[in-house]
Amino acid sequence: MGKSRAPFKVSDYLQISCLGKYSVEIAVKGSNNYKGSLIINKGQLWSAADNNGKGEEAFRRIILEKDSLIDCSAFNGKKPEKNIETEWEELLFKIYTKKDREIYLTKKTEEINSKVNEICVNKMLCEASEYLLEKNYEKAFRILNEIIKTDPGNKKALLKLTKLKKLGFE
Repeated sequence: MGKSRAPFKVSDYLQISCLGKYSVEIAVKGSNNYKGSLIINKGQLWSAADNNGKGEEAFRRIILEKDSLIDCSAFNGKKPEKNIETEWEELLFKIYTKKDREIYLTKKTEEINSKVNEICVNKMLCEASEYLLEKNYEKAFRILNEIIKTDPGNKKALLKLTKLKKLGFE
């Protein structure tokens, strides 16, 4: 089947090989001298091994390895000991479900952090406004500068800072 960096992934070769009931070895060479190999025996995922071990964990690492060189070739050699009992479809489903969940959680965490930052900035703007009303310009100036450090495009803070600078605060 050949070597590729794209357009196919290891999971593509795996699916084609299993559905076609082929016997192949899918060898992966990745970054940092990473090497892994899947053996498909007559369409059945037989074994997985990489630099770090064997079995389902090696399978997961092989599938998730990015920007790797993949070699898929007919396997006629002596089969290694079978170290994967779970069906390939279930393993792929688990890997990609977990990956999707991690992506979702990362996005949600970023959204929450952004909202928390927005709340903090709004609280700081309120504090700065109170100090301005009290004519405590030094404290207001300090708070507004802190806001600009975390949110350089904050129009409210920039406007208030501009007015304070016109009054001679730097």
